[in-house]
Amino acid sequence: MTKRQTPDQQRRELAINDRRAQALELFSTGKTYREIAEQLGTTPAVAYTDVRAEAQAAAQRRAELGDSALDILIERSERLYARIWKEVDRGSIRAMEAAIKLLERQAKLYRVEDTPAQVNQTVIVAHREQIDRDIATIRDRLTQLQQQPTVVDGTVEETP
Repeated sequence: MTKRQTPDQQRRELAINDRRAQALELFSTGKTYREIAEQLGTTPAVAYTDVRAEAQAAAQRRAELGDSALDILIERSERLYARIWKEVDRGSIRAMEAAIKLLERQAKLYRVEDTPAQVNQTVIVAHREQIDRDIATIRDRLTQLQQQPTVVDGTVEETP
């Protein structure tokens, strides 16, 4: 259970957060911790702590945004794949080619094309195995369709 802050505590926290953001901004412009401390009315040790804390908070925000962006990309990719797969089942060569490209991109997205598993090896390998099976299925079906003779106006044409 989180303890509620008093208005004074909230103002103090906002002031600290603002000071930390200013400290990191000054640090990024090349200021020393002593110069930051002088400008913000603190000590160099507090300036160092502020810069470090704000840099860590910024890194955490970037990581969370990156995770969210990856989740969105994966969800979109899966939805698109589901739509394409319906056309693959119907024998669409264009859909098969699109599915192969999408699966190859998914492999890159899951980081399974070169180095298996930095995050969760079991999940990534499972995704890679499924992707490989799907690509093989599509390629087999595409080969079968390409070997079938083409019928135009009731006449069978030779396949080159």
